[in-house]
Amino acid sequence: DGLTAILFEPSAEVAGRLIRNLGNNYDLIHRSIIMNIALSDSEGLTKFYVSNESFNSGMGGLGLSQSRFQFPVNVQTYTGDSLIASEKCSIPDIIKIDVEGFEINVFKGLKQTLMKHHPTIIFEHAPYKLKERNLVHDEVKRFLESLGYAIYRLSDNSPLTLADLDKEDDFIARKI
Repeated sequence: DGLTAILFEPSAEVAGRLIRNLGNNYDLIHRSIIMNIALSDSEGLTKFYVSNESFNSGMGGLGLSQSRFQFPVNVQTYTGDSLIASEKCSIPDIIKIDVEGFEINVFKGLKQTLMKHHPTIIFEHAPYKLKERNLVHDEVKRFLESLGYAIYRLSDNSPLTLADLDKEDDFIARKI
């Protein structure tokens, strides 16, 4: 059977592109589920700001920024924990997140799953996106460590240092 990927994408445009791309790969389309929703730490409708960068439609997000149109659309948000508890999603083995500065919200919405199952997590760290939201640069690190994770640089598997948090990078978190 192989792995199944569940892809969460609140941008209708990007979700449509994912569908078209998956349609070109017969093996992947049957092992992928696209959910046109946003993961967060709460459930309901929230404002989603579409990317205004024609070359990078993945820059959309739940907060207003210079790379997004000022007029939002409403998207449905769910917590990962609620989707797993309701069996709409299975318990993940690996989580990969690229949510433009909203990592802490996604992780808080997955807190029970992270504490109980400790899936491996790969995530993007962008200090400028955190600064836009007035978040401290080590908030995600502290949260994941409080749940029993150790965090490493993805590029070389070195333990994360505080200096690493001052630059853009990809990190991986694993159960200690």
